[in-house]
Amino acid sequence: MRFRFAFVAAAILAALTLSVIGLSSTWHPGVLSHSQPAFAPGRSAPDRQLATTDTAPASRDWTDDPTAYSGADLLMLHPATLPSPPSSGFELLGTNHFTQVNYDGFQSGGNRCRSQTFAIQQFTRTLESGETSTELYAGVEAGDENRSQVWRSAYPPGPGSWVQVAHDWFDASETGNQHIDSAAVFDGKLYMGVANDGGCQLWCTDGTEASDPPYLNWTKVADQGFGSRHWDEDQQRWVYDNVNAYCMTVFSGYLYVGTYNEYTGCEVWRSNDPSIGNWTLVNYGGFGSATGNQPDNICVMDMVVFGGQLYAGTYNRCWGAGYTSETEWNAGRIFKFAPTQGDPQHWEMVWDGVVNPNETPTKYALAARCFAEFENELYVGLFHNSGYDIFKSSDGSTWTGVSYIDGQAVSDVIDLINFYDTSEAPPGPRLYATTGQGSLDYVWRSDDGATWQQRSTDGFGDDTNTSLFCFGTFEKHHEFNALYVGTWKSEGSDRTGTEIWQTPTGDCTYITLDSFEATALDDGSILLRWKTGTEIGTAGFHLYRSVSADFDSFKRVTTKLIDATGTPEAGGEYAVLDRSVNFGVFYYYFLVEVDVNGKMSAFGPVQARAKIPQPVSFEMYSAIIQLDTLGV
Repeated sequence: MRFRFAFVAAAILAALTLSVIGLSSTWHPGVLSHSQPAFAPGRSAPDRQLATTDTAPASRDWTDDPTAYSGADLLMLHPATLPSPPSSGFELLGTNHFTQVNYDGFQSGGNRCRSQTFAIQQFTRTLESGETSTELYAGVEAGDENRSQVWRSAYPPGPGSWVQVAHDWFDASETGNQHIDSAAVFDGKLYMGVANDGGCQLWCTDGTEASDPPYLNWTKVADQGFGSRHWDEDQQRWVYDNVNAYCMTVFSGYLYVGTYNEYTGCEVWRSNDPSIGNWTLVNYGGFGSATGNQPDNICVMDMVVFGGQLYAGTYNRCWGAGYTSETEWNAGRIFKFAPTQGDPQHWEMVWDGVVNPNETPTKYALAARCFAEFENELYVGLFHNSGYDIFKSSDGSTWTGVSYIDGQAVSDVIDLINFYDTSEAPPGPRLYATTGQGSLDYVWRSDDGATWQQRSTDGFGDDTNTSLFCFGTFEKHHEFNALYVGTWKSEGSDRTGTEIWQTPTGDCTYITLDSFEATALDDGSILLRWKTGTEIGTAGFHLYRSVSADFDSFKRVTTKLIDATGTPEAGGEYAVLDRSVNFGVFYYYFLVEVDVNGKMSAFGPVQARAKIPQPVSFEMYSAIIQLDTLGV
């Protein structure tokens, strides 16, 4: 729990000398006492005096239960203002927690009509100067000519920050290239999958600028739908079957691409060095078998790595003679890659598409459309079904329906993503979903994977946003963390162009402290160590010390801020060695975290009694003196 207060530091003790020791990632503290908060919620301010004794208090575990503390446990440094609880208004319909970060259609004349963003990807490239630049890329279909385009925004994304970095169609000779449906980063390069009726293509860039910047150098690494084709008697020509590179993922040193194929069924191709002709087919058509393809499974909707295994979800054709809605013949399925020495293209079906196993007649989902791993379980969003919108599995084999996102079955869960959300306290991983139900398109968020809160208005308030199609993230350590949604614009006289919307960017600052301890060493110094579990917006730390528990006697002993090195997910570990102490004296310490806005949080106090200096062997300090030392 976080507590904020205005901390007025007294004069610095100039005679004190401290050294900061940067702990390595392999340093593991022993049994540490948990720090106590400066003030517990729900209680009146305790006395500012902490009882002093000749014996340091025993280590104890601290709890958020305010009734567990006595007045002696707490030191009130300054009247505290308790944080307001998060707003509960986001459950209500009609709220929008997103901000548009591009002009409609990127304000390009050719884009200001039917257009769509189907792929958003973060990519870090190396500049000519040797520095790196992390940016956000959007794969777009633009204009009546269905031109594929790639747009890029530097940090932070905003309406005027986007530039086109790939020529229309990637090359003027490739006018068949249409929408970009997939993107991935593999081996230091950005890959984009492009739909083309003459066979899908893959293009990649290492981020270097072309001769006409801001365009980048792009290379075609897959062509003509990876070569799969059949002879069309009516047209008297070869027709390439894989018309869309619909999804991509990285698994076990390979880039995998799932396709849309209405002739022999969807295919999965992989390469560890993507280039034209250097791809291997790793499934039978439509996830059939060596005895025959399954042409009704026409699209690999998504692929995901879970528990060290690769999974794929399919879309089954739902039109034509003999096909009726929600029958077994048009069930989307989930397959797990399970190659054997005798059958390197073998996939095991782990879910058959049944959404109501206990009802008659049996109903099936048309597609296992999207995946996300959340809280160590695999979630799948479904398309066009009469049962649960989302199923989950802890082992990839046994699946359970877990939720109706809006209280009833929606027609389509379009995308799922596990996003570390820092926009509201407490920060943490949350599951986001986009859904479509006729003309109703929303973004939803769940803390537990079962209950959902609406996070956007219908189509972000624009009824020409036919679908909220894809998620993407942009994360910069300690600076920026946001989720993005790309839209699909419908046709019509009032159409403008694709839109990209962003969640709040982490205005929330937050810290949790796992441990804070003071240890008297045999050389007469006192070692202070602390470990954080979460750091959001933390700038650094200061230490305050006193030989008394009297509030007025505490003074800051760090001459400059100890820089934060922790992360939101894992926190950080720190140590400070205080050599300016007198043996036999009890010293009290407060740890003060300073966030990027200058606000402070106090933790402690902890105390230790300095020992009479003893001879110290080299072995005792060998682990310490090898660590980086920073002045404070």
